[in-house]
Amino acid sequence: MTGSTLGVEEEFHLVDPATGALAASSLVADAAVRGEAGPHVQPEISTTQLETATGVCTTLDQVRAELVQTRAEAVAAAQTDGLTVLAASTHPTASPHDLVLTDAPRYRSMVERWAGLATGQDICGTHVHVGVPDLDTAVAVMDRARPYLPLLLAMTGSSPFHDGVTTG
Repeated sequence: MTGSTLGVEEEFHLVDPATGALAASSLVADAAVRGEAGPHVQPEISTTQLETATGVCTTLDQVRAELVQTRAEAVAAAQTDGLTVLAASTHPTASPHDLVLTDAPRYRSMVERWAGLATGQDICGTHVHVGVPDLDTAVAVMDRARPYLPLLLAMTGSSPFHDGVTTG
């Protein structure tokens, strides 16, 4: 990865470990807002979610090691309120109508700006940030990625549920 960097953000649902039901936790969300849920754990818009983020990595081994650490921190943060984490785009039975907003200026601003778009879905994702040295390299990377875009799009369809209903 000469001259390139990687960073990974992962979003997780908080769930009851016995039932798998989505579970809001202001305890976990508030700890994340205060930076007390672990050095890599951050709040998300809903108190039923949390996010982890690696640092800026320069090797794949570093990314792997940091992902192991951030995932362990996410599980530990959830366990402070008797919960665990679920890595899925959408929860199969939850309703976005039950979303409880994390009490932080960033999320209140998002709701003011985007209204129903911000509160009408309770989705999680994985974001891979790739840094390259210059614009020409960025264009070359995107050109090389083009044949793989249909496969990447298909992989993102991991949770065909909305508002507790199968979407087909």
